[in-house]
Amino acid sequence: MTSHEGLITIASMFQYLYIGEVLIFSFCLIMLQIKTRAVYLWIFSNAIALFGSFYTMSHLQNDDQNVKAIGGAIILLSSAIKAVSFSDRKLSRKQNKISNILLFIGIIPIFIIFILERTDYHLFLISISSIFIIFSAILYLLNNKLWIGLTGIKYCIFVLSITCISFLYIIFLSYPIGSETKFIPSNDKIIYQLISQSMLIFLFQISFISIIVGRQMREHLFQFRRSIRIREGIIQSRGRENESAILADERYHLLKMLTHEVRQPMNSAQAALQALNNKIGSGNYTPEYMKETIENASSTLNSIILSISNSILGATLITKGRVQKLEVTDICCVVELALLDIDEMEARRFERKFAQPVMFADADPIILRLGVRNLIENAVKYSPHQSKILLKVEIDDEQLALVISVTNEIEGSAKLGPDIFNRARRGVDKKYDGYGLGLYIAKEVAKLHRGSLCCQQSSGDTVTFELSLPA
Repeated sequence: MTSHEGLITIASMFQYLYIGEVLIFSFCLIMLQIKTRAVYLWIFSNAIALFGSFYTMSHLQNDDQNVKAIGGAIILLSSAIKAVSFSDRKLSRKQNKISNILLFIGIIPIFIIFILERTDYHLFLISISSIFIIFSAILYLLNNKLWIGLTGIKYCIFVLSITCISFLYIIFLSYPIGSETKFIPSNDKIIYQLISQSMLIFLFQISFISIIVGRQMREHLFQFRRSIRIREGIIQSRGRENESAILADERYHLLKMLTHEVRQPMNSAQAALQALNNKIGSGNYTPEYMKETIENASSTLNSIILSISNSILGATLITKGRVQKLEVTDICCVVELALLDIDEMEARRFERKFAQPVMFADADPIILRLGVRNLIENAVKYSPHQSKILLKVEIDDEQLALVISVTNEIEGSAKLGPDIFNRARRGVDKKYDGYGLGLYIAKEVAKLHRGSLCCQQSSGDTVTFELSLPA
């Protein structure tokens, strides 16, 4: 086998290797089913490269260098399309200006090869065209926002840079014009260039696939995060709808309870005033009777007004779940004010025991007054008439809390149930009026103050309610 035939054999082998690489990677891209502009352009450029390789293979035995150069120019044209696949959709953008110019300069030698029939500069034209196309591809990569942050870009630019250096080496090796100016030269060193070019093409195809797959994974991750945000938004929206429905239901039931709470006292006050009116009309009355009746009616109306105002305030705070801005408050003063909210005759039943005349804690005085008043009214309502009630304010050193306690007797042997603090629940039998709202509000007031409310039945007829506040 002559030296020329050996070179043809080596060139043929690497042409087959190139064709195999292009076919395998094109098949991989098709199997990935990634439908993007870059993939379509890449597969199209691979098809053109295959055509150029087969064209070169069919004329490999022919010494017509112009025919062989045309095959190389066709492969270069596929490289130019690959460079365009790295760009974004709008080539006319300002950031693509330099890349477009370099690509245009790189395409010019390709057309010169097609036009010229005979020239000793085929290898030079192919190398120069490749260098400009490589530079345009690198700039397209760097300027395309789709590829920002992808690891495959670094490898792709590295392979392109090595390929550019190899073409510069070919120019340096073959020019100024010497005896080695053929597309398939006879110099052994150029054969090594063919080997390196095949390896670089292999790495280049892998780099492109890594970029495409990386972009696809990023899009899937973005869609996944977006779907999660949409799902969370739907869940939050449904949660808000449910909260609104629950809130509306809460307000409805609280207003219903409030109506029930004040209906009986209003009827009693109306009956007392009607009886007074009848007495005055008949002339059968005494000043003492009128005074007692008016005082009872006035006390009842005051109780109604306080019940309405305090219950609405408590219901608003509870249903909104608003955390109050607590301030340093004299708890003893709040307890005394709560006692002033009830009837004077009932207030006389209370025995006060304050550990200190003044004791401070972080509280909302208005809301805390409401909670204490409900405990006081509960004790008055469910204890035997004229029995004594113990009201204490003391400091619990063990729990580091300030404790407001109300101790009263219970008529009979009633037992307090575990649901006594639930809404619409009472711890005694149903002979008492009311809807069971007082202890529920007192419990919520304790929660708003980051405290607690508990109940202790020390004996069969004595019960103590303790409202603890952080000291």
